[in-house]
Amino acid sequence: MGRRVAFVLEGSRGDIQPYMVAALSLKKAGYTVLLLGPSDVVDMMKHFNLDYIDFYPIDSKKVTSEEKFVQMLVDNDFATFATRQGELKKSVREEMLQRLVSAMKEFRPDVILSAYLCICDCMNVGIPLQIPVLFLGMQVMICSNHLSAFGMFPRLPTAFSLNRRLWDFLCEKFAREVCASSEPILKKIFDTENAIEDFQPTMQEYFDICSCDARYPTILAASLTLHGPLPPDFNDNVHAIGGLYMDSSEQNGPHFGGTLTQEMEAFLKAGDAPVYIGYGSMTCYNGKFMTLLSLRGLMKTGQRGILLGGWAEMSAAVLEGEEDSEKLLAYCKDNVLFMDTAPHGLLFPRCKVIVHHGGAGTLNASALSGIPTVIVPIFLDQFYHSDLVNAKGFGVGLKAMKDVKADELADAINQCINSADIKQKAAEVAAQMSKEKARTDLVEIIDRFLVDYVDTGRFLEERSAVRKQYLENTWKHWFSSLLSRCACSTADRKSEIQGA
Repeated sequence: MGRRVAFVLEGSRGDIQPYMVAALSLKKAGYTVLLLGPSDVVDMMKHFNLDYIDFYPIDSKKVTSEEKFVQMLVDNDFATFATRQGELKKSVREEMLQRLVSAMKEFRPDVILSAYLCICDCMNVGIPLQIPVLFLGMQVMICSNHLSAFGMFPRLPTAFSLNRRLWDFLCEKFAREVCASSEPILKKIFDTENAIEDFQPTMQEYFDICSCDARYPTILAASLTLHGPLPPDFNDNVHAIGGLYMDSSEQNGPHFGGTLTQEMEAFLKAGDAPVYIGYGSMTCYNGKFMTLLSLRGLMKTGQRGILLGGWAEMSAAVLEGEEDSEKLLAYCKDNVLFMDTAPHGLLFPRCKVIVHHGGAGTLNASALSGIPTVIVPIFLDQFYHSDLVNAKGFGVGLKAMKDVKADELADAINQCINSADIKQKAAEVAAQMSKEKARTDLVEIIDRFLVDYVDTGRFLEERSAVRKQYLENTWKHWFSSLLSRCACSTADRKSEIQGA
């Protein structure tokens, strides 16, 4: 039986697509691959002949379009967002975990590659089933004293390890909440009353696979051209391999333009290169607000445009009733093409400017195209990416979308069109990114991990030793954890735990 890898995922289509690329890369290298994720992307997985289980029976688009959820996005309120997500999952939690356990028992992967929101569930299942778990993330966003916690807090001084202590506190809070919600269900599934002994991971196990000082490969599908150099406390087990994106030849089907691809080609040939505007799964207030901001800004530049409807469903239909609706509709008729989905790899290099929300996948695609980027952020890491574009100089990063005016968007677009320096920087970034080989590097890392840690039994032996040490010294670890948060010391975190 050949090598087997399982991916466990949550998020929107944009969040899921890079993992699909990873799965295709491993499959091409001879691996047998299974993906588990939300129901929203079942059709896309089928189109690319990937084995897929929709273990997350919640319609992400429907949920995130609710007024309460949208307000959390507008306010960049991750804490409330995460709490609300947890509340929604409660109703389907047992079904999710049963599907996950059943799939892992039947598929028996050599390793589980987990997205961030699933990592505690994967560890809870991986421990009793004796399956190694590794973290595969899309951003340079893991526990570190040189990064702001989850990208939502201000970056603190590095003295006294303040950022790392905040990271540790929040990660432990997150892990405890997830484990508490799953504990009664997993006790039932695994027929045990000993949650801590039999399936709940310790925080040391968590940090061993997802932190700057990881014991095992922590894989970040992020470009060093954009995000490098890595923070100085990242050890050699943290691998930034570059963005995982599809080749242009792979971008086909209904999720990449579908029947509108021919119309897109005709539009591109009919005039000057357009400005692309799309915000993926993000919503700021509502689709009308986003459509008006985008079209008014575009019209002020006099440029042609392609607007992607996204989950906010931007369209010309929302313009009725506005004072400038006739003018906007007339402009759209001659200069704007609306699309539901689009093949970024084919479209972006043929645009003048790419305007988007700053999601990791779209940022990678826009930077790789060599075309200047404008980021209008809405939530979490998108603000970091907006600042990054300004720092790297290949576009313009704006403030929160809720505060951006049409004039400001137009100025940003014009700046990208007229600035020779921005255009040159964009070309340089693209040339450097094109040298990255994320798909190949991912396969090599997994190959090496399986040989060094799985075939030898080393991963399971070391994990067992960590758990044994914790269970035999629970009070010491609790006391050490307390000291690590309160003491004014920059001592290495691992040495504290090992000395407990």
